[in-house]
Amino acid sequence: MTTERASTPLPISARDDDPALVAGEQPVTEEPRPHGFAERFVRDSGWRAYRVLRRFVVLAVGLTVLVVGVVLIVTPGPAFIVIPVGLAILSIEFVWARKLLRRLRSYIEQARDRVRQTVRR
Repeated sequence: MTTERASTPLPISARDDDPALVAGEQPVTEEPRPHGFAERFVRDSGWRAYRVLRRFVVLAVGLTVLVVGVVLIVTPGPAFIVIPVGLAILSIEFVWARKLLRRLRSYIEQARDRVRQTVRR
């Protein structure tokens, strides 16, 4: 026999002296939440801090490698290798670097094709 009162869930902390229980109704309990509000907040804040820290580290390392590559344009060194490596590091987290790396890759492929055509003649 079900009553209208039993169809609405009672909190888990319903006590035995609840008038509904005294009347013989069975409490319908809610499923326990896996984490409380504070635990979810700490967990989410930790992930948010991790993502911000990771983004900052990728930015710092990528920009450092990219600046070294730009300096290597003027000084003797393999700038044409270091600059794409810096962009590849930045493209881990930033879409603009990914797009720039794709554009650079297409320029390199076009230059390679032009060189191949010149050599074949």
